[in-house]
Amino acid sequence: INAAVVLYAKDVLPNYPHCMIRMARFRGTDKLADFLDNQRVYGNAFHLLSVASEFVQRHLPVASFLEPGKMQRVDQPAVPALALREALINAISHRDYTNRSASVSLAIYDNRLELWNNGVLPPELKIDDLKKRHESYPRNEVIATIFHERGLVEGWGTGTVRMMEYCQKNGTPAPEFQEYSGGFAVVFPFKEPMGGIVKEPSQNMLRNELTSRQREILKILSVGEKMAVGDISVQLQEKPAPRTLRDDLARL
Repeated sequence: INAAVVLYAKDVLPNYPHCMIRMARFRGTDKLADFLDNQRVYGNAFHLLSVASEFVQRHLPVASFLEPGKMQRVDQPAVPALALREALINAISHRDYTNRSASVSLAIYDNRLELWNNGVLPPELKIDDLKKRHESYPRNEVIATIFHERGLVEGWGTGTVRMMEYCQKNGTPAPEFQEYSGGFAVVFPFKEPMGGIVKEPSQNMLRNELTSRQREILKILSVGEKMAVGDISVQLQEKPAPRTLRDDLARL
């Protein structure tokens, strides 16, 4: 019955408050900094997987670049989606549900993403074993079985190895595995730190990098009202071609 609630319950409160995930985007590299976003979401396992994925997509950057000899753009997320999915599924299926005061936590810092669940590794496994193929010792067999039948996990102790392979293919640092505070954590270091604040361009930057027409467009838009391209054009001293104006807006 407990496994059915964890997997399929439409409402887990008030009897199952530990069916919850805490998610936060911190400004900086530790929990002492301010929050940019902080959420607690209750629900069944599949709902928690969905909201965690949405939270990460909202806060993690994706670097885009062109490789020599290729026409298509290459997108490189800070953490590969498949690696993160493996980590989330492991956290939900292997956590210790007998501890009703703990939950899964997902923290995003400027330099890493950290996913923690209560419940340490089984005695048969050590941290170093996770970096190679190993046997699977599910703490919650029913939950692990349903995830396997839904095609979310392979079920043969390859989840941590696959995380490392996904990161290697993505060109991002390998995940780190840790045990602390009575739980297990997967840490995804970022290739490049991201800032906690998006800074506005300085006036000097605008003067140096924008044309006089582009600065005029910014002044028109500064009133804060929505405008069609034609409405902007009629207010310009020199009317550019519609395509030129659209190019200016795209750059701005």
